Amino acid sequence: MIFEILKIASQNPLGFTFNIETKELVTTGGWVIAYQETQDSFGKDGLESCLEHAKKHQKLIGGWLNEENQQYYFDSVMLIKDREEAIRQGLKHKQIGIYHLETGEYLPI
Repeated sequence: MIFEILKIASQNPLGFTFNIETKELVTTGGWVIAYQETQDSFGKDGLESCLEHAKKHQKLIGGWLNEENQQYYFDSVMLIKDREEAIRQGLKHKQIGIYHLETGEYLPI
């Protein structure tokens, strides 16, 4: 699974959300919020720890390129439809922003 996700990351340099159970990219479902526990995860080791976390939670992995340092980051993520709840969860998990899958909106929080 690690190599499959690394391949997806290379094909989606701006970011992706992937369901590790269905093995499909996720493009709907609302707001993506990373779990605080998997922040600052990058490389193969970071991805492995995110996978372990995702298996116990929503079974979703997100990836995105940090253009400032050119590192590709991975997170175990959750999807939330309601904007206000997504903001609450984003704050709870100390995120700097959340992303809406359908609209492409990035909301700094």
